[in-house]
Amino acid sequence: MELHNLYGPTEAAVDVTWWDCARPGPPDVIPIGQPIANTAAHVLDRRLLPAPPNVPGELYLGGVQLARGYLNRPGLTATTFVAHPLAGPGGRLYRTGDKVRRLPDGALEFLGRLDRQVKVRGYRIELGEIEQVLARHLSVREAAVVVRDRDDGQQLAAYLTVAGGAELDPQALRDHLHAELPGYMVPATFTVLPAMPLTRSGKLDRSALPDPAVGSSTPAVRARQRAAAPATPEEEAVAAVYREVLGLAEVDIAASFFDLGGSSYDAVRAIRRIEGRPSRCSSRIRARGS
Repeated sequence: MELHNLYGPTEAAVDVTWWDCARPGPPDVIPIGQPIANTAAHVLDRRLLPAPPNVPGELYLGGVQLARGYLNRPGLTATTFVAHPLAGPGGRLYRTGDKVRRLPDGALEFLGRLDRQVKVRGYRIELGEIEQVLARHLSVREAAVVVRDRDDGQQLAAYLTVAGGAELDPQALRDHLHAELPGYMVPATFTVLPAMPLTRSGKLDRSALPDPAVGSSTPAVRARQRAAAPATPEEEAVAAVYREVLGLAEVDIAASFFDLGGSSYDAVRAIRRIEGRPSRCSSRIRARGS
């Protein structure tokens, strides 16, 4: 039995690339492959110039199978079906909105949706990139990442379903993310769900994902399952500030402030509160943060 990975949007007659899953490829990657006959697949940058191999860009499709446009939506048609910069008059391309890169053998790797790029605390973040790294963890079956608003700003929230029989170790999950992503892309909370909410068409319904703090059946898992309790009066004083600033019931004194869900803004608030306490406590927390 053969297994093929097919890719394509409705605007380009559904199937435009294919990949034979039995073919050797990069580890942990299933490419969307090469274009089918009479189809062109271009990886372009923001200036509509070809992106070099292994450099992410937006996927543009061309060929005889492109739709004419969207019925009674000329504005959307004009922004989505664009003039082909590499062809003569009349040439058109469809902007997929998908982020891809061309591998050294010419196959395409799907990296996520460009319209899921967000800006959190000054950093541009691809939510799909975080989801891909999470999904590669052996304990994770499905992963979704969204941005949640807090009183003092925004934070990343991850939602997971667990692979059959596996137990989720939150710290191992964080270590897995830190090995591949910068710290600002590691979610502040991890919520385990029995199943992902779906729309009627069977796609992930992100709007139905619960608040991380709601529901005992979908607990929000923070830095560690077993929090290390404060062992000294100074650590208890610091933990009290952390609980107040981060809104936590308990604090793992051995965990990073940022792994507990803190941000740089939260850190400033914590430092101001700690500076009002005895100097001995203040010097200890500064040593931890240095």
